[in-house]
Amino acid sequence: MRVATSSFYRTIQQGLLTRANELKKIDEKVSSGKNFNRPSDDPISLVSTLGFRTALSRVEQYNQNLKTGTLWLSSSETAISQASELAKQAEDIANQIGYGNQTNEIRTQAAAEVSHLLDQAISLGNTQLAGKYIFAGYRTSTAPFSKTIVGGVETVVYNGDTNDFQIQVGTNEQLTVGKNGQAVFVDSNLFAALENLKQAITNNDLPAIRQQAQILQGTEDSLETQLAEVGIRQNRLKDKQDLLAKWSVNIQDQISNLENVDYNKAILELKQQQTAYEIALESAAKISQLNLLNFLS
Repeated sequence: MRVATSSFYRTIQQGLLTRANELKKIDEKVSSGKNFNRPSDDPISLVSTLGFRTALSRVEQYNQNLKTGTLWLSSSETAISQASELAKQAEDIANQIGYGNQTNEIRTQAAAEVSHLLDQAISLGNTQLAGKYIFAGYRTSTAPFSKTIVGGVETVVYNGDTNDFQIQVGTNEQLTVGKNGQAVFVDSNLFAALENLKQAITNNDLPAIRQQAQILQGTEDSLETQLAEVGIRQNRLKDKQDLLAKWSVNIQDQISNLENVDYNKAILELKQQQTAYEIALESAAKISQLNLLNFLS
């Protein structure tokens, strides 16, 4: 069976085009430094790379959440620490006033000091970070504490919710970075003790004053416990940051291995393709010069 001359030359031409395309691809790899420059170059590796980049994007978001959590915990630590010091000041006032007779002037001054401490406590409870109230639970746009007058007595009202503020740090993994104001301030009796202490001083009720001193000691203990919990959560966040940093490096390495060219290997392959293409050109040139007279001579 004879092969038509046109078909024979088409086969040669197709072979040269294939060699040229392979040479062009490897040349693009060397020039760009990338293993694939278009989806058709390596569809499987492209899909894998996209998956790794999606994972890396999630890690970056988790890291951003952790940065927010770190600031949130730091602000909480400062506010709770100051609240504990404030409770200690109120306890000292109660101990000074609760034993022995004091003049009206001293009691008036002490009551004013306690009232000032109450205002400071409310301010601490309304601590904000980037415009968000950190002790309001998830009602971060609402000031959690406000003061009202009930029956002629100053009373602090909690306007937040009882949810603890959490951040997402992994798939189905969240960390608490902010306790709600009910748990931190109300349950510790800080506001109630200050309110009652002021009233007891105003009424010159010595037993009640001494009782509030004891309650304030318990308030200090409660706030110190809250501070210890903040420290534990800070350590958990630091551990998670370290873990995500290692995870991020691992993912970036995987992407690099898929995308970036091994130059030593690529240059060797380029030389091989150039040699193969030159040989194919020479062969095609020789074959194209053959005709019937070559076989008759």
